[in-house]
Amino acid sequence: MSLRQKNAGTDHVKTPAGAWHTMVTPYQVDLNADFGAYREMVEWYTVNGVGGLYANCLGSGMYHFGNDERLLLVSETTETARGRVPVATTGNLHRFFPNGRLKVMAREL
Repeated sequence: MSLRQKNAGTDHVKTPAGAWHTMVTPYQVDLNADFGAYREMVEWYTVNGVGGLYANCLGSGMYHFGNDERLLLVSETTETARGRVPVATTGNLHRFFPNGRLKVMAREL
């Protein structure tokens, strides 16, 4: 889904309508993230008309997880949403990813 629209020769970003949900991370008894339950939540919000999803944006434990877990949350969200709703993620984790690695990883998602 492209959020860009041509308008009078310039690109404008169209913000999708509707409520955007900040994903929270469910945990298993052993305190590991429960990715099965997480995917079910993404699916539920997607089919029930959410305007978009915030993955790894304060509500998902972003300060408590390591880089690999943060990226896994974002990739699980984008893969489960499958383009049906837009997914946004935080852009303020640059201090955790040296040398521009965060930009490269974002493009890979």
